[in-house]
Amino acid sequence: MGRGSLGELQTVDRLSDALADWQAAGNTGDIVLNPGEAFTFDYTTSYAAGSLNPWEDPKNTIIANGVDDEGNQASDEDDAVVDVFQKNQRSIEIDSLTGIRNGDMLSGNFRIRNASGDPVDVKVDSLNVAYEEQLQGSKGNKTSWTATNLDYSNQFWLDTNPNGILDSKEKLLTDLDPSTELFNTSIVFGSSVYIGYKSTFESGVPDPIRATAEATIDGRFDRFGEKVTFHYAETF
Repeated sequence: MGRGSLGELQTVDRLSDALADWQAAGNTGDIVLNPGEAFTFDYTTSYAAGSLNPWEDPKNTIIANGVDDEGNQASDEDDAVVDVFQKNQRSIEIDSLTGIRNGDMLSGNFRIRNASGDPVDVKVDSLNVAYEEQLQGSKGNKTSWTATNLDYSNQFWLDTNPNGILDSKEKLLTDLDPSTELFNTSIVFGSSVYIGYKSTFESGVPDPIRATAEATIDGRFDRFGEKVTFHYAETF
């Protein structure tokens, strides 16, 4: 039998699955194994919608019971954590990141596209643009990209006229939780949306600079229960 660990114990008798594979291999009668002989079989389990958390992988335990030729009962078990792929998870793709320098500011926009497996709206619950720069090495050469230590602040808006400029009819988004590093918001869209941004640096925009647009969405977690961060980078 198989046990699926899913908050509470679920027990399913898998003997019929085992017998089906046993007989499909040309055997008849009960499953009888000689010393050292092994037998494997496949089975499939489906979980009801909503019964698994997005990050949850169930622990399956197989228990085999039998009897030897002297009538003695025998039993053994083994378990494994099963990596479950959940269909139709909400997903996004970020692309088309632009950036234009203007004094101590870098501004532009990027597109967030709904890449979910089913036709559902997506709620973007955080946004960020992070920056890296190439520092000067000891021999005058540029080092690899390093997260900048420069102070900067980000502003975002729904770029309904996607030009990377905050037009008169567009309004800055309000951070729903200023205590966090990410810009927490509540944007719901269907197929795609453009986000305008403006980053203001206290001591000028590095040249070159690599910008990474980041976003998280409601209901998408990794196997550890952490929000999945989607990102896309360009160099300016």
